[in-house]
Amino acid sequence: MSDTTLFSDIGFNVSAVPTDSAEALARLIRAHGGHLSDKSDDINGTVYVLESFEQDNGAFSELVSKNARVVSSRCLFESISLKKPLPNSAFPLYARFLEDSTIALDESVDPALRAGLASITRYLGGTVVDGHEKKAKYLIADKVGSISYKLANQHGTTFVTSVWLRDCWSEKKFRDPQEYILPPFRGLVIAVTGLSYATRCEVERLSTAYGALYMPNLSRRCTHLLTGAPEGVKYRYAVEWGVHCVTTQWFFDSINKKACQDETKYFVPMSEAARSALLHPANITRMDISRLSPALRRTHLMKLTGASDPISNLSASVHPTLRPPQSRSKKVFNLKTAHGPHDDFKSLSAVSAESEKGASKAIDVIRAKALLGQAERLIEYYQKLGSEFDLSEFLDQLQDATKVSTGSVASLASSMSAPLSDESSFEVLKLDEVDEMELEQAHSI
Repeated sequence: MSDTTLFSDIGFNVSAVPTDSAEALARLIRAHGGHLSDKSDDINGTVYVLESFEQDNGAFSELVSKNARVVSSRCLFESISLKKPLPNSAFPLYARFLEDSTIALDESVDPALRAGLASITRYLGGTVVDGHEKKAKYLIADKVGSISYKLANQHGTTFVTSVWLRDCWSEKKFRDPQEYILPPFRGLVIAVTGLSYATRCEVERLSTAYGALYMPNLSRRCTHLLTGAPEGVKYRYAVEWGVHCVTTQWFFDSINKKACQDETKYFVPMSEAARSALLHPANITRMDISRLSPALRRTHLMKLTGASDPISNLSASVHPTLRPPQSRSKKVFNLKTAHGPHDDFKSLSAVSAESEKGASKAIDVIRAKALLGQAERLIEYYQKLGSEFDLSEFLDQLQDATKVSTGSVASLASSMSAPLSDESSFEVLKLDEVDEMELEQAHSI
């Protein structure tokens, strides 16, 4: 198109342009085929030239409310430079550097900002499309995982944060979208289980670097659990809560591809039988219980029999000889004697404390028995040495200490109605072999 016919048959109103630049702008318009129009009542046939598109500009707000055609002087200069006629747009046009960009707004963008971001896109020449369409070049999002995000990921869309559009508008120039790429884990909460210490540390470092919040303990806030096998107490509650349980390959593929990958391709395979066994509350070990928070531990104990009495639930998983006296639970958990709206809650809290105390005593009995066994082996060892050396005085002191230990253990067991001679009780609890290193690791997860 010839430069002299670029604005052919278009009438421009430059009354809102400052006087010192209005005359130069008028000459430029005439030189490219346009003409000036002072008809204030001809809204549809006139292009109004303004310098400011801010909302506090009264003239701009009034023209927009009347659906007038509004452009900036910069837009005229860019059209002349690009040798392109003005687009017949129903929206105000400030610049044209986003003219070839189709932009979609994700559901994760704050609803209060969506209208403003859509307006900025149109002011800069861009086109706003629905997030579910294939033709979007950029998806503006503030976190990953939405339906629009997953669909756009299949179409090769570039994910950028809303800061990109705001910076383009504030600086009135095109900013490189690669500087505003949305991190692949923005908005996710990641936990791990069953991984080596080195892998866990690397996942924690990379999670933070790529936008996620890493949590050492599983909670309902978690969105993803990285695991190598469908086992463990974290996996069991992650499945129940609907947390994505995926392999570490999902984590590293998302980083390499700069976008959160589809979790369904990285689920840990598990048979229905394994799933049923995993979700059964009774299928949990002593180490698993130690990994739970106090609140979650009480919840798990209450699920053992499906009742609401933690003491009865604890008793269901403990050998009869290790159960707390029945009179204790009846004395504490008696809802019929409640006298206020909060009495039931107080009683339940007392019972929960009693259940934890009972479980703690059971573990103390096992530990004491193991230590007693070690003491007996030491006596045998020193008795053997005694045949070669005179260790009678030392052996007498050690035997006296052993008697005291035996009495303490017996007293502790008696308080729980748990005779130490009953080996079957320890088999039921699966606590007959105490490994101190294992107990230490249980509290470090």
